[in-house]
Amino acid sequence: EQRLPAEATSAAKAEEEQRLAAEMAAAARGPPVGIEQEVQEKDAFLNQPPQPTQAQNSTSQNPQKASEGYVFFGSFEVMATSLPNKVKPGRHSEGQVAMLQKRYQVPEHLALRLVLGCNADMEEATMRYDGIVDWRKHHDVDQ
Repeated sequence: EQRLPAEATSAAKAEEEQRLAAEMAAAARGPPVGIEQEVQEKDAFLNQPPQPTQAQNSTSQNPQKASEGYVFFGSFEVMATSLPNKVKPGRHSEGQVAMLQKRYQVPEHLALRLVLGCNADMEEATMRYDGIVDWRKHHDVDQ
């Protein structure tokens, strides 16, 4: 069994105490400013009213009839039976797709899949996509 000299042990203890004191001081100050701003932006995003998409504007001017058993969701025909109970096609749901497209700069089909996959729960959809973005950054996927 090898022992450290008393000086090394006391130096390690002092260093650990300093680290703990710094962590406690940081915790007392609260979250970093950037996190508070991010939370405020996310709340504002989730609470904003849905905006009509370009596809909505064009379909309202020139209505199209979906194939039998399908409904239009944005510019896509979606099988009516594949929609979760909570999701009803229309201005609100299509507005949710448009909000995700705008926030994450993704194509309509990806935003649509995200909305449908999360049963139109926008908080869940943004949490999931934020997780995807973080994972992609961590693993340098977009480099």
